[in-house]
Amino acid sequence: MVLTKIQYTDGTIRTVDLPSTYEVGTILAVTDLADGGVIAGRVTPFTAGPGICQSHDMGSHTDGISYFSFYVKASGSLGPSQSVKLTIYTTNLGDIVWEPETVPLEWTKITLGPFENIYQTSIKMELIGSGAAIYFDNLYFSWMDESGIWDIGGNGGFETGTTYWTLTGDAEITSDEAYEGTHSLKL
Repeated sequence: MVLTKIQYTDGTIRTVDLPSTYEVGTILAVTDLADGGVIAGRVTPFTAGPGICQSHDMGSHTDGISYFSFYVKASGSLGPSQSVKLTIYTTNLGDIVWEPETVPLEWTKITLGPFENIYQTSIKMELIGSGAAIYFDNLYFSWMDESGIWDIGGNGGFETGTTYWTLTGDAEITSDEAYEGTHSLKL
């Protein structure tokens, strides 16, 4: 149980024990019980974002050993119920997932791999819950020595707008932040 302060519409503030936590500003339906307890249910809808960004099918990539790299940063600490996930879908290796507990506050390069023979790839980046904004930029596949970089969608993937991407929720291609070029993905 979690001690929680609830403010009613008439301005009354009451501290009650609830079985789960809620973010400040969440609207609850509260029923007072005869024994002094309460039943609280969430009325504010859960957000499926801020958003999701999904690439179009990117076709076959490479025979041999390769890596997937990208740059990421957060505008602040992840909220208590916030999570970020990047998934690379492949036909031959299954799903490759990056799902960190924290995201750095400065642009940081993340490299996944090595992978052998990646085929039929698409990429999905998603942010669940509200809190910090997450930025992605400069996504690319490369061979072991980073020669032969296969750039995704022009200068890291976001310089050409939504040409290679489908955005849902509050996902947007923005010029607010960029590691390279002038645009990045903001979730």
